[in-house]
Amino acid sequence: MRSGGNAILAALGILLAAALVLGEGRFFWVAVGAVVSAALVLGASLWGLLPRPVLTRAGVVCLALFGAFALWSATSILWSAAPDRSWDFFNRAFVYLAFLGLGLFVERRRLADVLAGLVALLVSWSLVVKVFALDDGRRARLNEPIGYWNTLGLVAAFGVPLALRLSSRLASALLLYGSVVAILLTQSRGGLLLATLAGAGWLVLERARYEPALRLAISVPPAFVVGAFGLSFDGLSKDGQPHSERLSAGLWLGLALVAGAAVVAVLARRELPWPVLRRVAWVVVPLAAAAF
Repeated sequence: MRSGGNAILAALGILLAAALVLGEGRFFWVAVGAVVSAALVLGASLWGLLPRPVLTRAGVVCLALFGAFALWSATSILWSAAPDRSWDFFNRAFVYLAFLGLGLFVERRRLADVLAGLVALLVSWSLVVKVFALDDGRRARLNEPIGYWNTLGLVAAFGVPLALRLSSRLASALLLYGSVVAILLTQSRGGLLLATLAGAGWLVLERARYEPALRLAISVPPAFVVGAFGLSFDGLSKDGQPHSERLSAGLWLGLALVAGAAVVAVLARRELPWPVLRRVAWVVVPLAAAAF
């Protein structure tokens, strides 16, 4: 897909970040920004000011199905028992369609790099909040800056395929490590399942399996150890704990995070033979199953 320019990529990144971290009361303005930006970009493309995206057959099918789904959502208002709820659902689908439209004008690899950076920023932010007990403490599960642990767990799970495609092994391994730790601290079963399926699916679909297998092998075990260590503290695993308890547990978690990241960074500079990776798999797979 040909790039629509740095401006579209920057706008898309800002809108995605705003959609994740802004409160629910400001979602309206994020939606307006997405729809207006998509309309301007589409208009510029029709006038020849921007190159038109070249869609593959799969892309055409995806866009057609998504558009048909949004249209069906709007049509359902005619027979819906709660027309206002159906209208809200159509609005949401229309905003998703606007985001998809913006993504069509951005070069795929650059967009994936931006998304990986966004996930890394959110995961780092959430872990810093937990380490220094900057949240209100009502919920022990990792949830900031999004505000809901399951959503944060799913976003962190997106970091698995995004990390595996990065060209830098060190950056990839650290993003995998941070994402898995964040998923464990959110205690999100859906996030853990999605991350597991993403990693397994990548290994199945990727022809050159050595590099992704190596990255998973050096990142996931330390992440499980650090995550389990953090959850062993009441200040990180039980709701409504006093600030002193949460801060003490958070600082211990911070030390573990730094130590785990150092281990991952050292291992990322080494090459491991296939037999060693197979032995690591016999450890990682049972750990993942037990954690789930």
